[in-house]
Amino acid sequence: MDDLYLRNAAKPTGEMGTEVLTRMNEHHKELADWAFSHVSIAHDATALDIGCGGGANLERLLNLCPQGTILGIDYSPTSVQMSIEHNQAAVDAGRLSVQEASVDNLPFADSSIDFVNACETVYFWPHVVHGLAEIHRILKPNGTLLIICEMADPHDPRFAGVNYLTVYEPEELHSLVRQAGFTGAELFKQDEQFCIVASR
Repeated sequence: MDDLYLRNAAKPTGEMGTEVLTRMNEHHKELADWAFSHVSIAHDATALDIGCGGGANLERLLNLCPQGTILGIDYSPTSVQMSIEHNQAAVDAGRLSVQEASVDNLPFADSSIDFVNACETVYFWPHVVHGLAEIHRILKPNGTLLIICEMADPHDPRFAGVNYLTVYEPEELHSLVRQAGFTGAELFKQDEQFCIVASR
């Protein structure tokens, strides 16, 4: 896999980053459709998309939670800008807020979020256990975390020597989620892709 493309998948920047984000919005739709079929979200939920990328899953959450408050974070300014532009009407209406932030230090109060989605982003978290603990902190009791991954082979030769990406086997990531304090964690697989649904 082209290193420039992969680096822009990790942290989109400039024109190449915008191109990668546009592809992600299209390419991840079927994966997200499948993963979101495993969760139920209240219409008035406060929902957060971590690593919101090009904004497609923010749009999904806006549709699923028509009376809710939707939040997005990404550590890429390019992603934040594109997510806002993709959902400009919701931002203008005060239904959506997107900001630059890291999963390592989530800018939200304890027990303040009903639902957290992390689609195709966990590979790039510098400290996955700490990130999971941060999500656990901000979720309300009985709040839900959905992690979505299409890559499940740590030995994939495309990523050999790539030091800014970690691919997790499904069972390994499932175990880390449980170690972070989540209960009722369920693992779902479809071909090579998988998702984890966990409750605080």
